[in-house]
Amino acid sequence: MKMAIHIHTTYDGATWIVHSDTTHVGRCMYFLDKYNGDLQIVDSINLYWETEDYNEDSPKTYYFNDQVITEEEYNSYYQAIFEY
Repeated sequence: MKMAIHIHTTYDGATWIVHSDTTHVGRCMYFLDKYNGDLQIVDSINLYWETEDYNEDSPKTYYFNDQVITEEEYNSYYQAIFEY
């Protein structure tokens, strides 16, 4: 899986480094890592959706920390994390 450091964001009182995989219509993934002062990851979050057949109009399954969530929950997390 090709990923790149995308951005950083402030969420839940901390700064997170965001790695993303948003390069095609079959999935949209965000992986967030929080570091301590010694460059060690101390917490991680993932937020993503995926679809079985890679069709833009196909039903999507949404996840937060690998747990299935609703589209509304996904949108709420996305807005809170990325302040969008």
